[in-house]
Amino acid sequence: MRALFRKRHLTLRSLVRAMLLGTLVWGLCLLLLQGDSSLEVLAAQQQEVAQLQAVVDDLREGIGTIKAEMHAFNTDEYVLEKLAREQLGMGRSGETVYVLE
Repeated sequence: MRALFRKRHLTLRSLVRAMLLGTLVWGLCLLLLQGDSSLEVLAAQQQEVAQLQAVVDDLREGIGTIKAEMHAFNTDEYVLEKLAREQLGMGRSGETVYVLE
């Protein structure tokens, strides 16, 4: 009985090895048939992903800056007054505003 079990075990192991080897050979054949263009496409796509990730990082940084500015405008009266004076040419009542160019 043990001899029969060992024989099946070796046969199963051989079958698994043969399947793995066949899969490997099949994969290599597909790679050779597709040629180097698939590797070039993959490299180009990886480069594009890296560039897009850099753009996303820059945009997230910009969003953080804008959120900080919005928070400052909503919470600090000095920042809001400075913005009104410098960019809109506004002043308080009773003040005379001179615009120099």
